[in-house]
Amino acid sequence: MNESILPREVPSLVDASQEQSFLPEAAARHLEQQSWNLARGFFQSLVQEHQEKRTLFMEVACSPESVLSSEIQKYAGYPEAAIRCAHWNNHDLHTDAGVRLILDTIDAKRPLHVWISTECGPYSPM
Repeated sequence: MNESILPREVPSLVDASQEQSFLPEAAARHLEQQSWNLARGFFQSLVQEHQEKRTLFMEVACSPESVLSSEIQKYAGYPEAAIRCAHWNNHDLHTDAGVRLILDTIDAKRPLHVWISTECGPYSPM
């Protein structure tokens, strides 16, 4: 058999002359507790940062005075909580550019909820 196609021994990345050592149990517990404290504080700061002015609701194809968005803004206590995207602010569902702008806004704002508030009734295409 041709020796050039036989697998060669892969060199080990671990030096066999080095002995593994472990932390004492008390030191390991201390490090674990410290890592949990750090993680808790880090994630809490992320949650607080995003809860302060996060977009919670995006209403598509609505009126400029939409009651639904107004109530969410009032309840949350800040105007960025709910945003409106419709033909009157260039988010027109009838155009490719308007649909792209809506999708880009969703990507940028990352709202928790998106509500499509199109006209409805017996003759509505929806």
